Amino acid sequence: MCHNIRMETKSTRKGSGGLSFKLFTGCGGLAVGIPLILLAIYIGLWGMGGLLVIADRLQPSDAIVVLSGGSNERIKYAATLYHDGFGEYLILTETGINYPGNPKVATQYSRELAMDQGVPEEVILAPETVVDSTADEAQTVRNTAEASDFSRLIVVTNPYHTFRTRLIFQTIFRGSGIKVMVHPTSGHWYDSSTWFLSRDGWNTTLSEYVKTVGFLLGIR
Repeated sequence: MCHNIRMETKSTRKGSGGLSFKLFTGCGGLAVGIPLILLAIYIGLWGMGGLLVIADRLQPSDAIVVLSGGSNERIKYAATLYHDGFGEYLILTETGINYPGNPKVATQYSRELAMDQGVPEEVILAPETVVDSTADEAQTVRNTAEASDFSRLIVVTNPYHTFRTRLIFQTIFRGSGIKVMVHPTSGHWYDSSTWFLSRDGWNTTLSEYVKTVGFLLGIR
C-alpha cells in the first residue's frame, strides 16, 4: 500500500511571508518517477549509439573506398554508389584474412563480389599492402590516392564504425589536400535506437568506444 507523505518547511526569515514548500511522495511519485528514469536511460543509450554513426553529405568523388572486413553490405553499397555516379573507381583494402566459409582472401573475394554487382574490373584498385587496423587502411588508401592524383574520396563502412573511421582518416589525411567523406552502409543491422537490445549491439558499441579512446591516446 502506498501512502502520501507530506513534508512542509517554513522560512523563518523576517519578511519572507512564511513561504511553504511541500513534497508529496508515494504511488503518484513512483508512477511519474520510474517512467522518467527509464526515459532518461533510453535517451542516454540512444545517444551513445548515435554518437558512433555519422554520414557526411555525399558528393561525386574520384574513388569509393571499401574498408575490409564487415559483411557484404559494404561492397554492395559501394557498388550502388558507383552506379549512381558517386565514384569513378573502387579502392579495396587487404587484411590478408579469409571470409567465413570462403577460402579467398579479402580483396579477391571483394573484387569478385563487386564485379558481380556490375562494377568493371578495370576500375577496381586493390593495393597489395596487408593491413591490420583502420589506421593502416587509411595510410594505404592515402598512398593509393596520392599515387593516382585523386582529390576526393568516399569511405564506406558499417554504421557503428563511421565516427572512428572519420576521426582516423582525418588524422592520417591531414595536409594531403584530399577531401574524405565517410558514409554508412544501408540496410545494416546496427541501429542507434535499438543496439542495446542485443548482445552484439553491446559488444560492438563498447568495443568502438574503447578503440576510439585508444586511438586518441595514440594506440594504433
